Amino acid sequence: MIHKELQLFLENNVHPLPSWIIFTFSLGAFLHEKGIEDNKSSHIVVSVPSEQYFALFVAVGIADKVFRKPRNLQSIRQQILNLKKGNRIIYQDKDLARRASVISVEPSPVIEGEFILFIQFGNIKLGIPEQQWIEKIILLEEEYTEIKRSRKVSENYQLRISSPFMQNIYSSEQLSRASFYPGDYFYIVGDKEDFIEMMSEKCLFKNGQKGTISDFLYLENLQNNNSYSNGKFFSSRMKNTHEVNENVPVLFSNALSYRKQIRLFHKNPSLIVIGRSEHENHIDETMSDISRRVLLGNTEIITEELVNYVKNYGISIPAGIELFSWREQYC
Repeated sequence: MIHKELQLFLENNVHPLPSWIIFTFSLGAFLHEKGIEDNKSSHIVVSVPSEQYFALFVAVGIADKVFRKPRNLQSIRQQILNLKKGNRIIYQDKDLARRASVISVEPSPVIEGEFILFIQFGNIKLGIPEQQWIEKIILLEEEYTEIKRSRKVSENYQLRISSPFMQNIYSSEQLSRASFYPGDYFYIVGDKEDFIEMMSEKCLFKNGQKGTISDFLYLENLQNNNSYSNGKFFSSRMKNTHEVNENVPVLFSNALSYRKQIRLFHKNPSLIVIGRSEHENHIDETMSDISRRVLLGNTEIITEELVNYVKNYGISIPAGIELFSWREQYC
């Protein structure tokens, strides 16, 4: 669990993580594991003294589950064996990274029982031995049936996860496996400038290294320098017409972001953060809509289940935080 490894870096000193940050990690873990249960979406509304950082740290809790998720090498092997002629992948070798087309996957003439992936970019054809697949291949999302979004690759884009801070926490194999599999694991809604500032602050610490929230979160529509992404940012103030995956949890960073964008994510599992210093009208309208959904929808109250999950994670609900959770089924 990530909270057992990290410390807080604040005012040039190192401190234990406060209970509210550990609590956010537990909510992220819950949404990742139990966002969809019995064909119902899980929803969490949390009232906090200040909404700053809260949704971002919940996203870190989701990302930690993704990085630690066991990835069977056989599953990775099968993904590549299932590629067809003409499918597109990203090929990387040291500083070289480019899109390539699959030619074929054929048995190795050298090692019995292993395969070679043959690809082409431009006039260059290459054969990649099976033992190099996880190191040199990244699946493109337009070939990944669950997500229809392509990755960008150019001289200005990094591949994989090269953060020294992350390499201090996770093994290179964990990071490689995470970046091999494309997909969004969370959406986050809020103010772009606020997020950029909070994510760039060096507020985390481990083994003599300082880290930032952005070491964990690679947000499309917010950060533009990495081909790997584990989530997507949506502005709370702009009209969005994006197609979303209804199985991906959405994190509303405040009441305003919920009011502005709930129409886009009505069926998604969700976290709704309400800061008690927010505008009173925003809070009232958000709570009224939540009450309507719970009373009129096909719902199941799961606050006790969530509280037990948080306790099993190793933390109690911190003082000053109020929590309510339900599951909702859509016709």
